[in-house]
Amino acid sequence: MQFTQYQSVQVIDETLERCGQVGSYVGMDGADYNLRFDDGVIESFEINSIKGLF
Repeated sequence: MQFTQYQSVQVIDETLERCGQVGSYVGMDGADYNLRFDDGVIESFEINSIKGLF
């Protein structure tokens, strides 16, 4: 899956603390996708844990 810089991406993995939250895509870290959240924290997620919002 390809995301554009700063695209809104939602965490959909119900086992994760950030489930349901939306962050901005800010780049890749190896095979993981980095999202920045409103609290300023950047976290990495596997592709099956997130979905892009359009």
